[in-house]
Amino acid sequence: MAARATVLIPTYGQARFARWAVKSAQRQSVADLELCILCDGSPPEMVAFFEDMAREDPRIRVFVFPKAPRTGEPHRHLVLAQT
Repeated sequence: MAARATVLIPTYGQARFARWAVKSAQRQSVADLELCILCDGSPPEMVAFFEDMAREDPRIRVFVFPKAPRTGEPHRHLVLAQT
């Protein structure tokens, strides 16, 4: 059964900023959601950070891609197609 809502969080750069977005989504009143974290060329330590979060919350899925041009629009399409 599909989740009631999907939250797509694209990341690149510093994990602490994306962490705020993840924590905010986790606290929403709609608990039946999936959190898709799209790592667009993110460094390995950032990917590991989000993979640790995913182990703690089964609603989180981490997608890792090489850096795309601009802001990773092609990757977003691929992730959304899997939700």
